[in-house]
Amino acid sequence: MSNKRFWHYTPLINLSKIIESGHIKLSDALVPAWEKPAVWFSTNPFWENTCLKVRKTLFGMPFILTKKQMVEKAGLGRIEVSPRAAPSSWEQFKKLSRISNKHIKQMLFFANQVQAKPSQWYCNFSPVGSEFWITIEEWSEERQKWLAITL
Repeated sequence: MSNKRFWHYTPLINLSKIIESGHIKLSDALVPAWEKPAVWFSTNPFWENTCLKVRKTLFGMPFILTKKQMVEKAGLGRIEVSPRAAPSSWEQFKKLSRISNKHIKQMLFFANQVQAKPSQWYCNFSPVGSEFWITIEEWSEERQKWLAITL
């Protein structure tokens, strides 16, 4: 049995939608039609930097929001899930998802830019229902820690 813990990180507005729907949906943003979408999880217990959003300046230049900017703009949330909900590692994802080499390189480039570790990435190719959820938490910038949300 694995000691790993798995979290789905998301902005608070998305967390509210997930709670309301009762399941974490597949992430299909920027996923080509031939590639299998997935629900993503991380074993990073603090924050998954690939969840940082990219915005554009007034001149159209892209920049990546910091975690602090994300807190200020959208808030941060996460759901801890059972290990059964995150069965596929990054290496397995690459084999099972039909992802192109170009898309792999793009994901790894972004991971490198934000200092994320693909070895901490896990996924599921099906939506993950609330029966797999362990805790739901919100980041408290004031207290510098994750706090449980009671429903």
